[in-house]
Amino acid sequence: MLNSNHLIGHDGVDTGVSVILFTTVSGTTSALTIPANIQAGDIAVFVDKTAQASAITPVIPTGFTSIVQSMPSGNFRACFSSFKILTAADASATVQGMTGAVYSKMLMIFRPLGKSVKTVVISDAKEQSGNVDPNPQTLVEGFGLYISFGVLAALTLGTFNTYSPAADAELTVSQLRIGYGLHTYEAKRYTIDSASNSDMALQSFNLNLY
Repeated sequence: MLNSNHLIGHDGVDTGVSVILFTTVSGTTSALTIPANIQAGDIAVFVDKTAQASAITPVIPTGFTSIVQSMPSGNFRACFSSFKILTAADASATVQGMTGAVYSKMLMIFRPLGKSVKTVVISDAKEQSGNVDPNPQTLVEGFGLYISFGVLAALTLGTFNTYSPAADAELTVSQLRIGYGLHTYEAKRYTIDSASNSDMALQSFNLNLY
């Protein structure tokens, strides 16, 4: 899977810098495996939606940094988003998420081009969860080279009834839907919303790549 945005800078000059979605791994088990063909400096984003009939023990995979956490319905449901700047040693490594009874997990591997990313800075991360019709979330602009995300987790696969402007693409697995946008000096402000869905979680955030 390859999705690229190589964009023109705000001054009309090609920046020579971009970010692509290199590949994804999804599954309905407690752990996923990082592909063998990743490169050092790739950015892994892991969205972990887990459910069971008793309280879930929160888990952020080893080496990953938490972005935003949702735990509706008495901690019987959880959706955690996290990231990691990968090293060569991460090739074929296991990403162990939360354990439970029902899983919807997505691992996205993004690759910066023309830039060696040393730091990832989270901005404007927010969430709302529960048996509610969520309020629309306004995801403000990121900075320079960045990736924007909207995440919807529920008991069934839901849809965004508002994602404006449109995401570059949407990814799905079981009970999880993720929209993302790739940005290089083309900042966008998004409105993201979903209709009420049982035990849902709605998240939005930016990852700024420095």
